[in-house]
Amino acid sequence: MIYSETFESAQEGSVIITPSSGKQIYVTQYKVQSGNAETIISLNDGTVICTTPPTSIASSYDIKVGSIDETVKITCPANTTVMLVYEEG
Repeated sequence: MIYSETFESAQEGSVIITPSSGKQIYVTQYKVQSGNAETIISLNDGTVICTTPPTSIASSYDIKVGSIDETVKITCPANTTVMLVYEEG
């Protein structure tokens, strides 16, 4: 599955992916282009999927696994584009 969005306004801990009941999220790839401040994508337990410095593009093929029923959230500045490739398991 692919999640992709451009945030025109800043986000603070906004939930961007919620797994199906009884499932967990496996993030296998991400790409982030941020505006003028740090972007943090994390799981509800605080596990960071990625952190990007201001005005950068970051991408990775790291696999990050959330707990069962755990959502993925984002904190980012305005004008940030995010793409996450993930699976449910």
